[in-house]
Amino acid sequence: RGRLVFLTSPDGGESWSHSTVISGDGSDNRNPAFGVSGKGTLLASFIKNDSYVDGTLQRSKDPQPRPMYISRSCDNGETWHTSLASVNGQDSFGIGSPFGKMLTLEDGTILMSYYNNDGSASMIRSSDDGCTWVNPVRITSEGNETSLCDLGDGHFIAVIRGPRSATWQSDSFDNGYTWGKTRRITDD
Repeated sequence: RGRLVFLTSPDGGESWSHSTVISGDGSDNRNPAFGVSGKGTLLASFIKNDSYVDGTLQRSKDPQPRPMYISRSCDNGETWHTSLASVNGQDSFGIGSPFGKMLTLEDGTILMSYYNNDGSASMIRSSDDGCTWVNPVRITSEGNETSLCDLGDGHFIAVIRGPRSATWQSDSFDNGYTWGKTRRITDD
């Protein structure tokens, strides 16, 4: 069981606010991606894992697809409103799990990485303040927990936890619409 909470620090991390619940107790709420839209909306995406029986994780050889959720706060984290994430106009069942920091580009487009049940890493984008998500793009067929970095002029890098937990990198030179071949940057 788990829940996601939000805290703020008014003094650079010396002290912290009380927690505000993003997603309450229930199934194991996990793997959040977090971002701030160009309009200042706070965004948290996550999955609810329900693979526990009597406190023990039950791994399935054929994992069931889980929906991805998106929580939004328009009041600096005081309140959060959660709904199923919509990807290309459909509920996000089977999309996998979000991960890491969302990127907000100068034009307001938000990019979010996620990984799929088939072991691949991908990303989606939103142009409406994180309300809906479109254009799933596969970054690599082997990888999961992915971080995105905007280097400017349409150049992005994706740093990916790949096979045997080594770190891999892929580059995009067209704002993340296509990605080059991954290359290994660390040992196992």
